[in-house]
Amino acid sequence: MARGQAKAAGNQLKQTNAIGAEERGQANALEAGLIPKYESMMNEGFSPEGLNAMRTSGMGAEAAAADTAGWAAGNRAARTGNAAGIGAEESQLARDKGVSMGKTAADIEAANELQKQSNKRFALEGEQGLFGTNTQAMESLYGMSPGLLQARAAGKSGDELGQGWVNSMFGHGTSG
Repeated sequence: MARGQAKAAGNQLKQTNAIGAEERGQANALEAGLIPKYESMMNEGFSPEGLNAMRTSGMGAEAAAADTAGWAAGNRAARTGNAAGIGAEESQLARDKGVSMGKTAADIEAANELQKQSNKRFALEGEQGLFGTNTQAMESLYGMSPGLLQARAAGKSGDELGQGWVNSMFGHGTSG
């Protein structure tokens, strides 16, 4: 390769490496902020406040329905003057209340676990996207060989720089 071409290719390589260093710095800064956030999301479900609100409202609704049914049973016994079946009815209502509240609690915990899985998937996809973006940027940066080749092609050869006599002395061309 002629000296002019080598110089142009070297300049292009320096420029490519400078761009690569700048891009790497920007990517590292971005990753330093995002990766810890993605990592913290991996084991999180709903916020503690949100989970507490779900439990309070879900359990409160189940308790209110059971308490209303118990209140209606007590009113019926008072209205008819016959309290013979109230004990059995209250026992059944308590069992039903326990079952429904247990189911509600299990549903809330299942929803929290699903949220954790969703967060984990989102975080992993985010990290994968960072890696993919960095890899793609690196590949495109060092795939800038057309620019490097153009620099080599545009560079002046030794003959064009008036150094044909050097080439002719060593048998690498004719003087001209």
